[in-house]
Amino acid sequence: MTLKNVALFLFLALFLTAFTANQAQDGKTKTGCSTEEKKSCGSGETGCSKSCGGSEVQPTKENTKQVEIWNTVCPIKGDKVNPKAPTYTYNGKVYGFCCKGCEETFKKDPSKYSKNLSSDGKTFVGKK
Repeated sequence: MTLKNVALFLFLALFLTAFTANQAQDGKTKTGCSTEEKKSCGSGETGCSKSCGGSEVQPTKENTKQVEIWNTVCPIKGDKVNPKAPTYTYNGKVYGFCCKGCEETFKKDPSKYSKNLSSDGKTFVGKK
């Protein structure tokens, strides 16, 4: 190996080291996802929660996590909980809602709205 080749090799090694350190500093993985966005794609590979292998992640039995909703009626309106609506965890309980709008309202003051439900979460006891 000539001195020129050794210098080129060292330059490339230094460049790759700096590049990898920069990627780690940004909190990005080798797929370009932040560590918070990284999730399983279902077939053993991993990628961003937004995409796996360049395509959108579609919910499957493997990558969809079911949560047990504590209440059966919405703490905002008193309507039946929609299992497809968003949930929100407060004081160790997963609250379900009739719609996304109710989840947003609940987040603003959960202590107020959680009092609208009976102790078992099956009856609306607040004011509509």
